Order: sequence, then structure tokens, then C-alpha cells
Amino acid sequence: MTLSIVDTNVAVVANGDHPDAGDDCQLACVEKLEEIVSGERFGLDEGGLILQEYRGYLQFAGEPGVGDMFYRYVFNHQYMPTRCLRVTIDSVSDADGTFAQCPKSLADDGFDRSDRKFVAVALASGEEATIYNAVDTDWHEHSKVLDAEGVVVTELCPLYIKAHAAR
Repeated sequence: MTLSIVDTNVAVVANGDHPDAGDDCQLACVEKLEEIVSGERFGLDEGGLILQEYRGYLQFAGEPGVGDMFYRYVFNHQYMPTRCLRVTIDSVSDADGTFAQCPKSLADDGFDRSDRKFVAVALASGEEATIYNAVDTDWHEHSKVLDAEGVVVTELCPLYIKAHAAR
């Protein structure tokens, strides 16, 4: 079974909080989050960087959307080894978001430093891992370097990415 690592934008789109993401894109995000909650194992970093980013965009209480419910689920199940793999990622430089487990080639290629923690978790997991993305074109724009480093990314909204990617 593949370890699922979810970029924050997937939960944001699932909540309907991205004005340019269409209904098909939102539905794909909702379905992926529901699959994870229904039994897929997800990955987080031991230091809480991914959860910290989720907290900045998602709500833990109130009348949550699907993305918010995912955040709450991840938070509540983060210490259940059958549901969550927590991995240690070592920060080399907080200033530029560099991690020992994230290939230098990504930083050299200009890959978004806020996304490097997801790559570091995927590579440090020691498992077959997939990072899920919805509307962040950075993943597509750096796909050659990501592929070369063995990082698997699944684009949940390929039409959005195709329309908005710079490369």
C-alpha cells in the first residue's frame, strides 16, 4: 500500500476555498481525502511542520468542509502507526526550507521551499510514497527533477495544472 502525503492545497480545494478550481478539481480532492480517511496510510513529519501548515489554512472546529475534516482526522490519528507514518526530517537551514532528506537538486532548480517538507517526508519514509497535489503548479514545473529523484507526485487537477503551469 502506498503512503499518501497530502499537499495543503488539496484540502483547501476540497473545502471549495480556491476560486479558480473547478467542480471536477474539487471533487477529485474530496474523493482523495475520503480515500485516505477510509483506510489509506498517510505520512507526516515528526516535527509537526506539515500539521503547522495545515493549521494555517484549515479549521479544526466549527462547521468544517471536507478539507477541515481531513485535517481533524490527521490530527486525531497522527500517533496511530497503522494509520500514520511519522518520519524524522532534519532541517539543514530553516531560512531556505532545506532538509537533509530533500535533494539539493530541487533547491538548485528553484523548487518552492514550503513544499520541500513533503518531499523530505516522502523520501525519508523508506516506503512507496505518493504526494498528492491539486493546484500548485510548482510540482509540475519541477517534475523532471522530482522524477529524477524518485519522487512520485499525483496531480488531482491535471486540467488546472495544464492551464496554469509556466513550463
